[in-house]
Amino acid sequence: DLAEIALDDALRINPKHNPSRFIKARLFVKKGELEKAQNIYRKLFTEKPSNNVLLALTRIEGLLGKQGEAIIRLNKWVEGHPADVLVRIELANIYLMTGRNKDAIRQYNEILIISENNLLALNNLAWLLRDSDTDKALEFAEKALNISPESALIMDTTALIFLKKGNVEKALSLINKALAQKNDAPALLYHKALILEKKGDFKEAANMVRMLLSSNVQFNDRAESERMLQRLSGY
Repeated sequence: DLAEIALDDALRINPKHNPSRFIKARLFVKKGELEKAQNIYRKLFTEKPSNNVLLALTRIEGLLGKQGEAIIRLNKWVEGHPADVLVRIELANIYLMTGRNKDAIRQYNEILIISENNLLALNNLAWLLRDSDTDKALEFAEKALNISPESALIMDTTALIFLKKGNVEKALSLINKALAQKNDAPALLYHKALILEKKGDFKEAANMVRMLLSSNVQFNDRAESERMLQRLSGY
């Protein structure tokens, strides 16, 4: 590749040219050579710390299964840069992905103190609180929906909160609006089936889950969908 050859030539002339080193690390990521990319990002961050290098490094650490190291780095940065929303979002997301929900909730709340209309924080807080505090979850979800009324993701979150609160018609209305945008999204189809089951439309719910499972598409709720189909085996 001529571009990569030119990049290597530039680095031979000036090995400390940080933009070229950053591009080289991204090329390693593209080729799947994550450890080589990690080494470059580590050196860059040690020499000249910045949030964009930190985020690149911690994302690589996440891909390498080193979430613990990423969390330590991100927390240390936040201590010195408490208003850095981008880094707080990354930290909150890692907590969410690793099941540390209380820590994720704390970070998303901190983000809203800094940026009260942050959609990701509003939506993810609504999702995390949907079981423990449905009123607060709905408050966050509806605020997010008011800001971004056409977001299928936020409509989905809000629909499931309404389902938790027993407002099945509102839940169904919202999930249908979300599906109008993404009619083949497995998560949305599964969530609609849940709503239909709660509504008592067992045959329609069962048919929807059968269709979803017959597609052989892998999705997070596949095991739950299989259990749902067992529950509705008579329909």
